Amino acid sequence: QLLMMGLAREGPAAAPRLAAEFGLVAPAEFEPEMRAFAALSHGQSAVAAAIIRASEPAMQRSRFRWRALSALALDAEIVAAAQAVDLCDRCYDELLPYEDEVVDIGGATAILGPVSFFLGLLAHTSGRSEPARRHLHKALEVARRVGAGPLIARIEGLVDASAAFRREGG
Repeated sequence: QLLMMGLAREGPAAAPRLAAEFGLVAPAEFEPEMRAFAALSHGQSAVAAAIIRASEPAMQRSRFRWRALSALALDAEIVAAAQAVDLCDRCYDELLPYEDEVVDIGGATAILGPVSFFLGLLAHTSGRSEPARRHLHKALEVARRVGAGPLIARIEGLVDASAAFRREGG
């Protein structure tokens, strides 16, 4: 739960710090994501992207659909943090069928956020401002409805960044 709160507030930068402070128990299906977060914490964006690029797709390696969806959401966080634009479309396409869902772990033990947030994050990272705007506004509505304060602030920041990108001609 602490990892999910850290992601909601700070994005991927929180994962390694929280793992070091509190330890981390994650299903084996999340092993590539945990290694990628560790690489990001050491400033190794290219390594983090390479780990995700080389890993078996989440829907194939996960035992349960909710774990696969969670892994896809974590992949989106990593891809965006690593600025791995070449992976954005792959992650976006894998997440798109779940656009109206909320990603949770363990039957809502921890909520990662609406899939629309991760779609918006990927669209923003790849420079697609209109889909980013649409997905982020939808994510903001969902986050407000469920009272996800830290995630609301993060989404609002992305909405502002996406709007600035559009104003600058992106």
